[in-house]
Amino acid sequence: NPAHRAGILACLLCADPSLPRPSISLSPTWVTAPGADVTIWCQGPRRDVRFFLHKAGDLNPQQHMDPAGDGAEFRIPTVGRQHGGSYSCSYRPRS
Repeated sequence: NPAHRAGILACLLCADPSLPRPSISLSPTWVTAPGADVTIWCQGPRRDVRFFLHKAGDLNPQQHMDPAGDGAEFRIPTVGRQHGGSYSCSYRPRS
């Protein structure tokens, strides 16, 4: 899996098992060198949600976003060693 080679692993997390899980993806899927720009995309089944990006081992979300559509784009402009790890996204209704 190219995501493992990048040191960033995208996986799924949803706090409420009754809600559909969001999808998560990494672009580019293969990061070849430090300093690359990486985007983690989270997409859900609804438009009125707030997305959270989590990194394994950190108690607080890395970032959150209230997108206009059904997905959120979390950019890591310059990937470094400190960005390595497993990431997940979750969401909750804004209402």
